[in-house]
Amino acid sequence: MRRVHVAPTVLENRSVSQTIDLDGDRAHYLRDVLRLQPGDAVELFDGQGTIARTEVVDVGDKVRLRIEVLKSTERGESPLDIVLYQGVPKGKRWEWLMEKVTELGVTTIVPLETERTVVSIAADRLDHKMARWNKKLAAASRQCGRTVIPDLERPRSLTEAMEQSNCDVHLVAHPIDDAPSAQSALAQLDGEISSVGLWIGPEGGFSDDEVNNLVDHGAVAIALGPRILRTDTAAIAAVALVQAAAGDLRSA
Repeated sequence: MRRVHVAPTVLENRSVSQTIDLDGDRAHYLRDVLRLQPGDAVELFDGQGTIARTEVVDVGDKVRLRIEVLKSTERGESPLDIVLYQGVPKGKRWEWLMEKVTELGVTTIVPLETERTVVSIAADRLDHKMARWNKKLAAASRQCGRTVIPDLERPRSLTEAMEQSNCDVHLVAHPIDDAPSAQSALAQLDGEISSVGLWIGPEGGFSDDEVNNLVDHGAVAIALGPRILRTDTAAIAAVALVQAAAGDLRSA
């Protein structure tokens, strides 16, 4: 079924059989890109867990939809909250990374400013960048069937991010001798965990001082295998390993 992301206010206080008029970019997408006609089905999702299955009633400057089913759901969501603390890579790798970890079920993405971060975003450009990135996350969520769009926080320093985090456990990817795998580190914990903070450095990785700071705050240094991975590859590998160990990729 075709899916379209809408603002939460669009589905607030709605009920079955009511109609919704979409205009602007969303009407263009339904009318000119998907070429929908009256009678076609469309699923609207607000990125916060509410979906509406609708039928196209009329196609013009606005596209009118009639609500057939309206419900709250966690379809497509992992039982494990994963917060990705990520050193921002250069170029298009950042947007590609955000798309892929969205597909893997990450809950929150926190861009990190670290000692070796080479990407610098001017303050007067940050709002524009954040808006663009959030659109990318919404598109990725639409494509992969999620009902919740990951939260994207504003860039933070490593210390600030750690002090504000409340995850059950923190894992920092760092190539040091005898570091356990993500699976081993999680298996050694007592009791069930509901949230994991994953810390991935930028190109060049975290400095030793940064890793020591994270470990002093309770993080566990983990290895991602015998090879040195690019920062975007490391993020995807780490998320997949944690999901396989404690999230929704493991066997029942």
